[in-house]
Amino acid sequence: MSSAPQRFAGEDAFLRQMNFTAELCLAAKPRDSDNPVRLPGQLAAATKRQAERDGVALHPGIAAALAEKYGIAPPRA
Repeated sequence: MSSAPQRFAGEDAFLRQMNFTAELCLAAKPRDSDNPVRLPGQLAAATKRQAERDGVALHPGIAAALAEKYGIAPPRA
């Protein structure tokens, strides 16, 4: 289902309500203090930012297999 906020109360009202709802969710006390409340996609976005910043760890055999397949020197650890 897709929505068109501009056909209802407008995009500004929609975004204001969504931000309000997101803030309520994030401020909620979690059942488990080691697992804070998250919004859908929040963990994926954080994981993507970390991968863009730090790179992605590959299984040790992958880099060597790719280097061999493409005839290049494997990266140094």
